[in-house]
Amino acid sequence: MGIRLLDIKRIVFFSAFVFNCAFVYSQDTLKYPIVPTYDPTQTTPQSFDLGDPSSMQQTIVYDPITGTYIFTEVIGVSELNFRKPSMMTFDEYIEYERQKALRENWKERIDDQTEQNQPFELPIKVGAKEFENFFGSDQIVIRPQGSVELSFGVNSSRYDNPILPVKQRRITRFDFQQQIQMNLTAQIGTKLKIGTNYNTQAAFDFDNQQKLEYVGNEDQIMQKIALGNVAFELPTALIPSSQTLFGASTSLRFGRTTVDMIAASSKGQRKEINISGKAQVQDFDLTADNYEANRHYFINMYHRDHYDEAMSTLPIPNTTINITRMEVWLTNRTNNTDNTRNIIAFTDLGEGKQSNCDGDPGSFTGNELPDNNSNGLYDWASGLPEIRGFVNAVSTLSSQVAQPGPFQQAKHFEKVENARKLTNQEFSYNAQMGFISLNLPLNNDEVLAVAYEYTYRNETYQVGEFSTDGVAGQDALILKLLKPTIMNPKNKIWDLMMKNVYSIGAYQVDQTGFRMDILYNNPEQSVLIPYFPLSGVDSMQLVTLLDMDKMNQTQQPFSDGVFDFVPIIFEQNKAVSAGTINSRNGRVYFSTVEPFGATLEKKLQEAGIPQVTIDRVTYTELYDSTKTAAQQIPSKNRFSFKGQYESSISSDIPLNALNVPEGAVTVTAGGIRLEEGLDYTVDYNLGRVKILNSGILESNTPIKISIESNSAFGFQAKSLLGTRISHRFGNRLNVGATWMRMMERPVTQKVDYGSEPYKNNVLGLDLQFNSEVPFLTKVIDFIPGISTKAK
Repeated sequence: MGIRLLDIKRIVFFSAFVFNCAFVYSQDTLKYPIVPTYDPTQTTPQSFDLGDPSSMQQTIVYDPITGTYIFTEVIGVSELNFRKPSMMTFDEYIEYERQKALRENWKERIDDQTEQNQPFELPIKVGAKEFENFFGSDQIVIRPQGSVELSFGVNSSRYDNPILPVKQRRITRFDFQQQIQMNLTAQIGTKLKIGTNYNTQAAFDFDNQQKLEYVGNEDQIMQKIALGNVAFELPTALIPSSQTLFGASTSLRFGRTTVDMIAASSKGQRKEINISGKAQVQDFDLTADNYEANRHYFINMYHRDHYDEAMSTLPIPNTTINITRMEVWLTNRTNNTDNTRNIIAFTDLGEGKQSNCDGDPGSFTGNELPDNNSNGLYDWASGLPEIRGFVNAVSTLSSQVAQPGPFQQAKHFEKVENARKLTNQEFSYNAQMGFISLNLPLNNDEVLAVAYEYTYRNETYQVGEFSTDGVAGQDALILKLLKPTIMNPKNKIWDLMMKNVYSIGAYQVDQTGFRMDILYNNPEQSVLIPYFPLSGVDSMQLVTLLDMDKMNQTQQPFSDGVFDFVPIIFEQNKAVSAGTINSRNGRVYFSTVEPFGATLEKKLQEAGIPQVTIDRVTYTELYDSTKTAAQQIPSKNRFSFKGQYESSISSDIPLNALNVPEGAVTVTAGGIRLEEGLDYTVDYNLGRVKILNSGILESNTPIKISIESNSAFGFQAKSLLGTRISHRFGNRLNVGATWMRMMERPVTQKVDYGSEPYKNNVLGLDLQFNSEVPFLTKVIDFIPGISTKAK
């Protein structure tokens, strides 16, 4: 049972009515006294007033005989009395007009500020002289903006559970909810400022900002003290400034010497973007366990079994399959009613080998190619009205004991009501290699199913049913299941998810300047090396050992120790060729299904490595276990990729970062710091930098962009201590010194390799000298045809 806000208003009105009646009853002898809700002679307003009707007219007449003012209120043309006339003395009338003028003045101020979209201000005067001396003024101004919504209620639930005692079957509790979106700015005098931004529904903690700042006069030692969200601004380029800090900072001035100090916790992540020759150069660093999960799927076990064979002859794949049509269906989470159907998806649909099935579909034709007729599952399921009718499909399949069957939900089949068909903008598929790639990763409980048609040696084959195949709209479509609600590595369907695709975080990648090295962390020296430290294979680089280097730069079949950059060619969302990289979104596809498992094991066996050693170093758990379980084996998780890529850019440069606070972007060209607003602009919401000075790009000057974005997720606490002392020798020379100390505390006492906590000290000296050089103007004047007037 809940109480709404309207109910609360009614309760308040009823309480006020009872209170007024009781008050009048104590003064009146009537059994049921009735008092007006409005009386101009009362200075205290009533607790509740619905307002006067629009047809009411009020007149005020002065009676010279009695010396009073008579109030009359009538309604309509016939001028019926709305209330009993009342009167006031001269003093009462003067006080009534004063209160009325005061209320109207406040109302006019509020209306004017609302019409002009100005913030509502609450000025407060403090008459103390000491307050004015310390804060610079005797006035306090508070500007609140936003909304506050409070919800009160009562929940009463009854559970008729015979196990519980009778007194415990009913549970009654209060329900209190709040939704606050408040922005408060306060100015105390002229020196102290308070700014608070609080939202109860903020996605991240850094969305709520609080800052208290005291700014002194120019001749005071205490120049500034700030608490809350602070920044540490430094004029040097070698020691970067920091904006995402929470703590305390101060600035002191002793004559020509300025001292800045800070003690805060860091909540940001810093990265740099290097641009040279109109190209954006960035580094990437990945580990082998960081494959893209729940996004890339083989559409059949046949395509998985033949993937290594087809990729072995790049750039021309060894396959004659060409997928011509594809429909992808997904659990409907958006409540979209367009392009929805009820579906029944089977794991073993279209599988031509018993070893690739999770169940026993029976009646194999002996043809390994995927097709609806490769086994007896489709003919059996499509002929049953209970499955077509969808409603009783689960009970029918669960009770099946004969072949095909038995069926277990989330393993052999899935039933999805109102599944949504993905548009061409939501996925892509490789027509030759037989896999799909989703633009967004799937949730753990989402179901993915497909229907596709392909040609092989001029023959057409189909797996699943298309929405255009003539199946009635109320009947269920029979599809090929790729991902059930529960993923179990022990099931064969687990192998359909590709675990050899990695994202380097790049877009529009160019082969020029691209480099990717596969490295192994040698357990003896804890050093990353580009080869495998075992006798027999140590003369071959890992990129070659893992079949990612089979040709040279001219695409001749000779390895050269460099990653084979073979881009995948797309026609809309259909890939018409195989390759090792999708240059559009920066996805790297290994040429084997299990590069660090079965592929590495096969190479080591050919080199004569003992099987005991092979089992100790190959990372097979990455493919036959969940991603989380595989990451818990640090002795095998020693493979990583490092490299660089270039992507062509224009004057509009994407930062590839979100949650960038204002002022946290620094741009330098040739080591010289550029000025924001003059040389470049930053769109902090979209995360983009626009270079305004086109001469910088045209001159091929190296550009470095430093970004400090808020960390959305972080467990390690980082602290920062810093001091900067600068002394000004006149107007030309300034000398400064900076000391910073960054400390990081580990989450646990056990620390993994590569994520060790650090404790660094940074010392810096800087010198600035500014002077005019007039002789340069005279030198330029000697050039024929040039006459300068400005220095």
